[in-house]
Amino acid sequence: MADAGVAARRVCETMIEDGRVEVNGAIVARLPVFVDPETDRVTVDGRDLRKPERRVYIMLHKPRRTLSSTADQDGFDRATIMELVKHPSNPRLFPVGRLDWETSGLVLLTNDGELANQLMHPRYQVPKRYRVTVRGTISELRALRLEKDIAKIARRAAKEAAQEAGVIGPQARARPNSGRVSLNVLGSDSEKTVMEITTREGKVEAFRDALAILGHPIKKIERVAIGPLELKGLALGHWRELERHELRMLINDPNDRRGEAQRRKDRAARVAARLEREREAAKSVPDFMRRTDRIARAEQIRELRAERKRRFEERGTPIEGEISISSEPAQPAGQAPAPRTDRPAQPSAQPTAKPERPARSKPKRPPEIRAPKPGEARPTAPRVQSPLIRRAKRFQDDEQ
Repeated sequence: MADAGVAARRVCETMIEDGRVEVNGAIVARLPVFVDPETDRVTVDGRDLRKPERRVYIMLHKPRRTLSSTADQDGFDRATIMELVKHPSNPRLFPVGRLDWETSGLVLLTNDGELANQLMHPRYQVPKRYRVTVRGTISELRALRLEKDIAKIARRAAKEAAQEAGVIGPQARARPNSGRVSLNVLGSDSEKTVMEITTREGKVEAFRDALAILGHPIKKIERVAIGPLELKGLALGHWRELERHELRMLINDPNDRRGEAQRRKDRAARVAARLEREREAAKSVPDFMRRTDRIARAEQIRELRAERKRRFEERGTPIEGEISISSEPAQPAGQAPAPRTDRPAQPSAQPTAKPERPARSKPKRPPEIRAPKPGEARPTAPRVQSPLIRRAKRFQDDEQ
């Protein structure tokens, strides 16, 4: 029914349960219902169901400020992606997933509900790749740390959204892979960084807000791949049908396991090469530059010590080993300094005799354990009985 254009899958199931569907003249109200479109006669609300259309798979390069839906809300007059696709057979198409208003890139349109469900549902973990331009410079090592931070922020946001919606219990907990992304740096300069972000959740907001919080807001974003299907050879705002090999690749390997493994391998090689270059650069630093760094550090230490000395002198407290600067006359050598009058007199403390500690008794040594001699009986430890067993034996003695 969904392939014939009656309604969405969930709506069709409700129509069957309400008794609005007949198969070969008999009303069916229980799911599932299996029919053969070529031989069975299906009627919905008294109208014969037409045979399913030929399945169509279209790739569209969506421009920015275009809705990725079949129609706009009432009262708005915004452009939709359906206005860009003019297919000769005029099939009933719907987009596989959605892109927000400011995101451009690959959108897949089809009338195959089964494939659309396999590509959109989070259970199947189909990866989506985006080419993103962010503010600031991000290195490969920085990208590795950003992956963990983005995942934490996304899981926290999902938990807060569930609490606001009133969802409690295990359903409010985020999935283990929720918000997990993979960052692949393509190039960077002093102002911006271009990288690829791979996510299996399909939500751009999962990492858009997280990058803004971490100090790298997104300046431009474009989806370049859905699973193994990549956006190639298609101008902005144009569309084309999928080739046979592209459709076969999308059906057989929607998770793009081969491509994902190769990208992880290439990324590890780039990180290793970068670390090796940094080690070589550290070895090539000349000795006079290292000596200059040591001199600058010593000068900084001297300045800190001079600042500390000045603060102590301002408070009137002499520094050990230095001459205090004060307006009072200096005392002659060998004479004790006169007591200060600006401080209250302290009561003289009489020296008290130190109490003698009681002599400690030496700990007793445990009895020496020696091995029994040949022919000597081995000593046995006394058996310890529980109070319950002793009580039972005493009861038996009383009865006897």
